[in-house]
Amino acid sequence: MLIEVPPLPRRGRPYVPKRKRRPAPAPPAPLTLVSASYDADNLWLFLTFDRAIAVDGMLNGDAIRVDDGVTSHDWYNGDGSPEFPDPAMIKINLSGGKASEATQVLLNASDATQIVAVDNGGIWEGCTNLVVPFP
Repeated sequence: MLIEVPPLPRRGRPYVPKRKRRPAPAPPAPLTLVSASYDADNLWLFLTFDRAIAVDGMLNGDAIRVDDGVTSHDWYNGDGSPEFPDPAMIKINLSGGKASEATQVLLNASDATQIVAVDNGGIWEGCTNLVVPFP
């Protein structure tokens, strides 16, 4: 006659595999400026990007400066509500008219302009002393 031996009880907690952590999502790709042009007669700045854009809240015109060292020899800031002639283009009215020492038309903009990509919220990082027209 065979005697059945009961299994030994487990000691401690049962094994539970650890969950793998998901890697953090990559930050959105920044916007790339494709072209910039300046209309000195009407004081407009046209910026074209690599994809569709929007303004997050209100355009920060103080973060955009155009030094016109060719026509008026003044510098201007962005002003008013921008227009969007194309999904990837913004038309910015300029105002100010203070004396500039530049010898070319230069665009300076910080990342505080509030210009963002529609698809993923990528921010335009701005530019420093970009000669306009660009390219």
